[in-house]
Amino acid sequence: ALMLPLFAITGWMLYLDRRRKARAVALEGAALSVTAATGSDGRRGPVPEAGPIAVIHASQSGHAQRLALSTTSLLRRAGHAVDVLAVARLDVQALARYPYALWVASTFGDGDPPDSARGFFHALQRPNDVTLSHQHYGVLALGDRQYPAFCGFGLRLHERLQQAGARPLFLPVTMEEGHGSAWQAWLSILDRHWPVSDDAADDAAEDGVGMLLASGTPTAEEASDGFAPWRIVRRTHCNPGSPGNPLHCLELTPVSGQLGSWEAGALIEVLPPDGAPGGGVPRSYSVASLPDDGHLQLLVRLSVREGKPGLVSGWLTQSAPGDLVRLRLVPNPGFAPSTAEPAGAIFIGNGSGYAGLRAQLLARMREGSHDNWFIFGERSRSADGWAEAEIVAWLAEGGLRRADFAYSRESGALRYVTHVVLQQRDALREWLSRGAVLYVCGSYQGMATDLEHALVDVLGDEGFADFAASGRYRRDVY
Repeated sequence: ALMLPLFAITGWMLYLDRRRKARAVALEGAALSVTAATGSDGRRGPVPEAGPIAVIHASQSGHAQRLALSTTSLLRRAGHAVDVLAVARLDVQALARYPYALWVASTFGDGDPPDSARGFFHALQRPNDVTLSHQHYGVLALGDRQYPAFCGFGLRLHERLQQAGARPLFLPVTMEEGHGSAWQAWLSILDRHWPVSDDAADDAAEDGVGMLLASGTPTAEEASDGFAPWRIVRRTHCNPGSPGNPLHCLELTPVSGQLGSWEAGALIEVLPPDGAPGGGVPRSYSVASLPDDGHLQLLVRLSVREGKPGLVSGWLTQSAPGDLVRLRLVPNPGFAPSTAEPAGAIFIGNGSGYAGLRAQLLARMREGSHDNWFIFGERSRSADGWAEAEIVAWLAEGGLRRADFAYSRESGALRYVTHVVLQQRDALREWLSRGAVLYVCGSYQGMATDLEHALVDVLGDEGFADFAASGRYRRDVY
């Protein structure tokens, strides 16, 4: 009887210890099984060898780059030598010089590499004399669960690095944008190999959360961070009578009066109206105008799922002048103006993708670059010819050299932008061979995927791979 209280206290302490350990395991996530390099008993990994750590980002929209910079900051504050590298400027020989490599890799679409990583990944798969057998590595794989191949590129990268001889420190950490628990797990695993102070770890966690917010996927409670009110000054229905869903052009100005600055290719994120069910998660739209226009222009197509209008698109396409919208500008590195010196530019897109193409074309025309070719697809010329009218006017003024339009519901003949590309293959090869940059904006399913197949047909597998790795293939598809 005297021992019963002691048994009760001991049992309670064991229960609390189990709960603490369970929380720690949950934080690291079910996908974070650690290989023998780390030790299944939870012990710290081996003390790193001499030499800098490579932190490499493969990014489409800039999210992976931001998290790579936060990872770099954490390791440097812990006293480690770190080189942060963009995969677009990396080759296998340069990678082989590092004893440790940490990858932050986004997946584009359904398992594809970001455009910036195509060249490196293609080279990594080719037979070569370079071995990575002396290198240890880890992968933070980013993805979107709406696609079947969730984090597909990061997982493929992990497999290919092993095939090249590199040894994983742990299995890939998979992360959906905006999920802070996976970021915390990444930091926890890094701490096993490169111990850091609690203060540095806390700072990195906060930095990562801030970058997750900046990436466009905040939680509902934190979504207002960085947003400002803008006023709708005009809304125009572009395609009355179209066989497709209504498309509206909106012009907005900031309530503060400070328009701010952005470059062609930028995005904006719009918060749902207050009180909306599930509100707080913003929707992204391509910006169709430039700061010199004095307003921010958007093209918004009504989205309908299961007979219900989209939360944000339904609201915006029914808005009235004077209505307020909370939004923020977001850079879009994968669709920023090319840093190359293009001999020309080709613009290919469909539907609301006209917005991103329009901004890029405006920027080129205003800087005096008129060697431009526009290829655009819609449904019906009579109802959906709203873009053609503006492009033809610029063509007559000399702002571009040629324009082709494909209407899929015109006169009963199905015609898409891919038909134009295949029919004009000789001209397309000539433009690209002399250094033209290619901008693509519009729907990922259908247009962008079919267009890529057409480009492979025109350029060949190797020719397309080399072009995609050149930095002149710029996409904003959704």
